[in-house]
Amino acid sequence: MASKLSAEELRHAAKYYFSPAAKAVVRDSGFTLDTAPDSVVQAAKSMLSDAVSGTKRKPVSAMHPDVLAEEVLAFPAAKIISSAIGRQELFRKFSGLIADYVSECIGKEGEAGIPDVAAELGISAEPQGNGFFLVALKDYLRSDFREKSQKLVNQAVSSGSVTLSGEGLRHLIGSVAGRELRESLEQISSRPSHAKNIPLRFMEAAKEIDAMLSATALTKFSRSDFGKAAPEAFPPCMSKLQSDLASGLNVGHTGRFAFAVFLNAIGMDVDSIVAMYRSTPNFSEKVTRYQVMGLVKRGGEGYACPSCDKMRTYALCVADCPNTVNPVQFYRREVFKNAPAPAKNRPEKRGF
Repeated sequence: MASKLSAEELRHAAKYYFSPAAKAVVRDSGFTLDTAPDSVVQAAKSMLSDAVSGTKRKPVSAMHPDVLAEEVLAFPAAKIISSAIGRQELFRKFSGLIADYVSECIGKEGEAGIPDVAAELGISAEPQGNGFFLVALKDYLRSDFREKSQKLVNQAVSSGSVTLSGEGLRHLIGSVAGRELRESLEQISSRPSHAKNIPLRFMEAAKEIDAMLSATALTKFSRSDFGKAAPEAFPPCMSKLQSDLASGLNVGHTGRFAFAVFLNAIGMDVDSIVAMYRSTPNFSEKVTRYQVMGLVKRGGEGYACPSCDKMRTYALCVADCPNTVNPVQFYRREVFKNAPAPAKNRPEKRGF
């Protein structure tokens, strides 16, 4: 994994995967899926494991050139593994990990070095003195900000530019890096035959990360959060919706509606139903409660759960469940099947 770059350039590449230095490391290494060392695949798995578990990556502190080069190569390897899995929730978690990592690395650069890092991502940041920078409006709009305080309406905008503090610019660079990674993963995974030529080592790594992702989603809520409902008896479509909501994905209106009325139909109370939506983007307790109340109180019984045919129309059906016409039917059948058999009445023994 010899590289022509200096130790300082390698450290820079290991922090900023979008930099020309990082691209040079990949080019100089002759990186291919077939020849990538096992250590690089393991480093990629570690990177994605951090993303799935929500563990923050610390700025690289290694000094040996081979270790630094391995850190750089782990990034494209992790992209391959992620695209093989093809789950939006993983794309979101991976891009979030990189956004936070880049932002933290920039925080250790010092104010003078921030514009150079921004330029490597195509962001023009002009120092204004007193720790502030002028950023083009078009560059600010490349971000993936979700916090209300970071929305454009809450920024100082003038003549097509946004004035940001050093901290604000640091978060902007991280956000743009994360968004571009997520869009790249979506583009790769959308290719019809993208996974066809991925070596077995990468596919095995993908299987492990996929299982970890599913397990994390299932443990997002404790068993008691479901009240008397039995999440293990959910039909595949509702398990998928629950997993997506727990992972913070922006589930569409029909998905949110279908999941809420399903939970109401199987006996969950309003508080428990509202709690299922707490991880969704821009969650509002007041708005969610109002909407749920409208769904469950209609006519005293609430809206009926959409049938399987309706779920297919909504593109929410994810499996072909035999002998099932409604998700509630599937749930009740599973609950009944797994219920303990009632004790048989035995004749009372009489003494002599």
